Amino acid sequence: MTKTKITKTTIYWIATLFVACIMTISGVLALIHSPDMMTALAHLGYPPYFSNLLGVSKLVGVSVLLVPGIARFKEWAYVGFEDSASPSSAPPTPICSPVTASSHSSHWSRLPH
Repeated sequence: MTKTKITKTTIYWIATLFVACIMTISGVLALIHSPDMMTALAHLGYPPYFSNLLGVSKLVGVSVLLVPGIARFKEWAYVGFEDSASPSSAPPTPICSPVTASSHSSHWSRLPH
């Protein structure tokens, strides 16, 4: 292998493992119904069973990322991760108040409640 190929491969696996770790932690927290996770989901208007769907989906996505040779499925795993982490996955009802974890920061105090 050339030095450039080794560098690209190393960067790929570092980024992949970073995403896999974050999604694994998030998926496990959703599956064990962590109080903070359940509070955030309830605040966003999602029913409790949504936590199970979210947790299983994230863990399946992580396993797809770590299995070699299934590039098309990896693309869709990243799409699913992006949807769970971006504003494009809007809650079913509009939210006007901040999530409890963010309520302590100074810029939220200027928002009307």
